[in-house]
Amino acid sequence: MAVFIPATDKRGREISYNSKEVMKKVLVYINKLEKTKPELRGGIYLLNPDRAYEEFMLTKQAWGKTDKRMCIHFIQSFRPDELSKEDAGTAFQIAEEMMQHQKFQGFQISYATHLDRDHIHNHFIINTVNFETGYKWQCSKEDLEELKGYSDQLCVKYELSVIDRSQIYKGKSETQKQAEQKGISWKREIQLAVDQALRVAASQSEFIQLMNRQGYRVKWNPKYVTFIASEYQAVRNWRFDPPEAYTKERFQECFKENARRFQRTPEEVKEEASAYRREAFFAVRDAAAIATSQEEFIQILEQQQYHVRWDDTHEYITFQKPGHQAVRNRNFYPKEAYTKEALLEKFESNKETLKKIEKGTYVSDSIEEVKRSDMLYYLLRFFGSPKQGDYPHQTRERGDSIEYLKERQKEREKGKGVDWEI
Repeated sequence: MAVFIPATDKRGREISYNSKEVMKKVLVYINKLEKTKPELRGGIYLLNPDRAYEEFMLTKQAWGKTDKRMCIHFIQSFRPDELSKEDAGTAFQIAEEMMQHQKFQGFQISYATHLDRDHIHNHFIINTVNFETGYKWQCSKEDLEELKGYSDQLCVKYELSVIDRSQIYKGKSETQKQAEQKGISWKREIQLAVDQALRVAASQSEFIQLMNRQGYRVKWNPKYVTFIASEYQAVRNWRFDPPEAYTKERFQECFKENARRFQRTPEEVKEEASAYRREAFFAVRDAAAIATSQEEFIQILEQQQYHVRWDDTHEYITFQKPGHQAVRNRNFYPKEAYTKEALLEKFESNKETLKKIEKGTYVSDSIEEVKRSDMLYYLLRFFGSPKQGDYPHQTRERGDSIEYLKERQKEREKGKGVDWEI
């Protein structure tokens, strides 16, 4: 059995090789005789493996493309119980045949079979500039899957086992399997969730709450915002496209625009309060305005880097950010609105309001507030509490969500809410 994959770093990310120095280093590495043998080194459009870097650069210079991504690195590994070091010739033969795939046509390649590990493995370094056409290397997810399939075919030819592709998706939900097969991106899913939250959130706290309800945790750091889907899936705001639309400053602008649009006027704050105390007050005020329980209130603040101490052994609640003094709820104005009892009552009131919004029965004299509740209704209805591995935003975006279409038809028949397109 052979596994054919792009080379990755210690974090599991594909290595980019964006400089001449790193390209030279990897070409020297794969051709070291301490790791391979002269007869186990080869190349396409390559005269001398020991001068692979110089020959790669000549091709780039000939086509005037000497910057950006310099090379591509693939590794093909074999099970030690199927190919031993005595079978290195077979591994090298597979490498030579692997490079005959049409995807590599016209590209300059240096490859070698390494014997320095317990398992035999092949290294392939591809010049990103095509020797024949000058075009740059392009490889989609579908192309990579095709190369993996071709590697499997060669394994069958040489009587080696192959990976059962159906086992790759073992343990995943049907939605996640279909999503991965369609090439749906979890990063894109998070970005769409952020877009939904930004349409409604009138504060940083509400934004975090709406992200939580869509299944994501948030870390609001001084320099950036991190969105966490799972232990292995997290992305920072500047990774979204276009990055200038997802800066912390742009987020705050959206919150202010929504606050004005939905006619939410913030409470007065005493001017003599310190800047940090004002900041803490706003965070607590906004979290209290939307939290439906003490636990959610604390969770929202913790994601904004506040440590909250709320227990029965202390009369007051304290809020503290790293590097700052603690602020107590008695320092907020008006004091009676931020006692433990008042906050608990507020949470219960918020819970009842949310239930009405989720049921579509919320009523308000303000047309803007009704519009906002309508937007919240759809966000919570279709994107709230997703199952692990689901991609509801992209499913809806692609227009293939039967459940969504059914629900939308029901709402049309009931005549719920206002048709805001009129």
